Amino acid sequence: MSERDYCDLQEGQRVYYTGDVMNQPAWCTITARNDDPRWGLSYDLMADGSDDDREFRGIRASNFSGMGRRFQIKEEYDAERAEKMAAMRANLAAVAASNREGGA
Repeated sequence: MSERDYCDLQEGQRVYYTGDVMNQPAWCTITARNDDPRWGLSYDLMADGSDDDREFRGIRASNFSGMGRRFQIKEEYDAERAEKMAAMRANLAAVAASNREGGA
């Protein structure tokens, strides 16, 4: 998806924050969509969970795409996770088959 594909996110939509060295990842919910004439479109998010009161303000659409993205909508997260799990299972099956054949 390109950056412009993230200009139609809605309040209540679930988003995964990927975290970084100092900040834990978290599931969040979009709490506001801000169409500022000077600064453009941004989103405010609130981390889900009773023990996590973090709020992310002014998140631009560009933070949802490209390498090093920090935020991922739930549907994309689920699809990417399913792909990774399938690849892991295929790799494990290949390793198990190699081991049965006496490979290293």
